[in-house]
Amino acid sequence: MNYLICIMGRFYELYFYLNIHVCTYYLTFIVMIGVLGLTALDYFLPVKIILILFYILFNYCRLIYGLSISINLDLDKQKFVRKRSVDSKDDISQINDYIVENFTNMNKTNKICEYCKNKKQPRAHHCKKCQRCYLKYDHHDVFFNRCISFYNYKNYLQALVSEVVAYIYFIVVISVFLLLKSSTNRKYLFYLIVVILCLVLNFIEVWYFIYQTVVHMKLVAKNETTTESIALDTYIKGDCTYVSIFQEGPIKTFSSSKNRNILNPYNLGYSMNIKEVFGDNYMDFLSPEFTSKGNGQKFNLNC
Repeated sequence: MNYLICIMGRFYELYFYLNIHVCTYYLTFIVMIGVLGLTALDYFLPVKIILILFYILFNYCRLIYGLSISINLDLDKQKFVRKRSVDSKDDISQINDYIVENFTNMNKTNKICEYCKNKKQPRAHHCKKCQRCYLKYDHHDVFFNRCISFYNYKNYLQALVSEVVAYIYFIVVISVFLLLKSSTNRKYLFYLIVVILCLVLNFIEVWYFIYQTVVHMKLVAKNETTTESIALDTYIKGDCTYVSIFQEGPIKTFSSSKNRNILNPYNLGYSMNIKEVFGDNYMDFLSPEFTSKGNGQKFNLNC
């Protein structure tokens, strides 16, 4: 019963967040159309054109990023097989508990996923929501309803930045409209309430995306995933619970060092860390097809 309540609580939490996001997006669209319609002076014509072009460009960017994420998830499917059932010959329920414990520890050392029963590559982890493993797994994102991993991490960061730019732009345009336009008409007053509501929702959204952008840019600079960052934080504090997350580097051998740069075997320096995700040149950065350097199975090490 408690498990069912927990699941329902998570569902309604996700439903609430997604509805805020969707309502903000479409409410902003309606308000922007209204701003264009109410701004009827001739000298505002260039502004109208710029607003329309920007909105088309923004939607195009959203489409590109969304398409890239979907395609890249299909690529992940080729790398990892869906969860398979355990054969009767693999059943260890009747074995002595001591042997079972050693068998489990051996699997952790050899990195066999306890859910998929497949070999895990370095930095790959299992998502319980998607029921599969992903290369260089970062987290399961509720807004995009996707697992963020090796094949779509760069697209995810670009989507975050585009969301921040778009929401700031909407806030500025709506604010300027409120300052310049005034009327006592009842229809205008109703529209004004909608505009203010839209402005408040945009403020909420933009702060969330700014926070996510800053957090993930810091992770990129250190060449860490969200999962690895949590593991390193707890290890530095003296908790070895998540040591098994790393397959490589000093942390695997329980190093006594508390230096994050030493414990993280993937930290190659700021410049190289950024290139690992965004590529070596501007074309790689702008290309929706380029994901990250390498194949997601082997990574450059600093040791």
